[in-house]
Amino acid sequence: NLAEVLDNIRLIGRVSGAAEAADSLTADMQQRIDSITAKLSGLADEQKPAVYFEIWPDPLTTGGAKSFVNSLITTAGGRNIAGDVAQDWVNLSPEMVLARDPQVAILCHHGSSLQTVEEFKTRTGWGQVSAIRNNRIGLVSDENTVVRTGPRVIEGFEFIAKLVHPDLIK
Repeated sequence: NLAEVLDNIRLIGRVSGAAEAADSLTADMQQRIDSITAKLSGLADEQKPAVYFEIWPDPLTTGGAKSFVNSLITTAGGRNIAGDVAQDWVNLSPEMVLARDPQVAILCHHGSSLQTVEEFKTRTGWGQVSAIRNNRIGLVSDENTVVRTGPRVIEGFEFIAKLVHPDLIK
């Protein structure tokens, strides 16, 4: 989760003799996290949109309850459509994604050729998915901001939060 990322950065800073730089970096990251989570505090469950985070298109792969992706989604005020699966990574059938009707879709495609939003929208039978109908699809341009637990993860977190709650996070 995000707190563990900050702890790890501080630990690496101490071990490498760069504790001051690590403390400064993590303080900035924590301020950015706090700024977003403060805006999301008090959201009722029905205000947390269902989010589908696609890591791999074939087979459809997303993060389960034990994944870092799940922690990013939930901290950003969303509900991971695979958050009820007690695994790191989950393969879903297209029917499962359709049945869970995500309101927000995030495409990352870690290590595969990145599909465009338009290609995603034209998947056979997916036209009724709320994320597609309401054009709530985000394309992660740098996968390292959401799948690597380092300093740039704050950029991925902010991207997800803005996509999940564009009315609250500017």
